[in-house]
Amino acid sequence: MGCGDNMYDKKDTFKAVLTNSDDNRFGGTINEAVFNLGFSNKKNNYEYIELYVDNFCIDTDDLGNQFYCVRADFYQPNSINSLTNGSNDIIATVVQPNLATSRTVDLALTYQNPTAPIQIGSIPNKVSVRITNIENNNTIDLYTNNNFYILNLRFIAYYN
Repeated sequence: MGCGDNMYDKKDTFKAVLTNSDDNRFGGTINEAVFNLGFSNKKNNYEYIELYVDNFCIDTDDLGNQFYCVRADFYQPNSINSLTNGSNDIIATVVQPNLATSRTVDLALTYQNPTAPIQIGSIPNKVSVRITNIENNNTIDLYTNNNFYILNLRFIAYYN
């Protein structure tokens, strides 16, 4: 049950489908993509916003990482990150169960969690997304082997 079910009268729902391919970014790089979230009907008076990662799929051809952390620069007021000893920017994590490099075919990992809300402070006009490893928080190089991801986000914004 979301926050708005008991506390707020109205809600708006926004969806974003983001991919780091060249023709779908609004800046940044393949490894650190910037996306425009300029929703035309977004209000300025939301009292509570929930972010849901409905689906995340990443092509991991020739990558040897065991963990893929999806990081986005959404402000999460009620969240901390033990990896950074500070604020949290991880919105999803997937685990590679068959760790191997030099693959001959593309492998894909997926994550779905449409029922677990992440509280965020606001819906920004732009968001930066990067995929990191868990060992040292370094950005994973997706560019070298033409790796890509698709990230489906849903925002539910409550107001009175």
